[in-house]
Amino acid sequence: MRNQTKLHLQQLQLAMQKLDLWQVTPPAQEAFLSQEPFAIDTMSAEEWLQWIFIPRMFALLESGADLPSQIAVSP
Repeated sequence: MRNQTKLHLQQLQLAMQKLDLWQVTPPAQEAFLSQEPFAIDTMSAEEWLQWIFIPRMFALLESGADLPSQIAVSP
């Protein structure tokens, strides 16, 4: 499962690069201080994926920590 997750993250990154959604420069530091889900008030969805989600998931994989087993999204 860990290898499959890593592969999916790599594929997501490649897809974002092919669609020209991958950024060279990160958002301002203040954008990372958002308290809203997915930093919706300070980042675009693409920025959140690139600068928060993908790095955190890779960090979990590399550290051997448990991956999230349940994700609930609601307003």
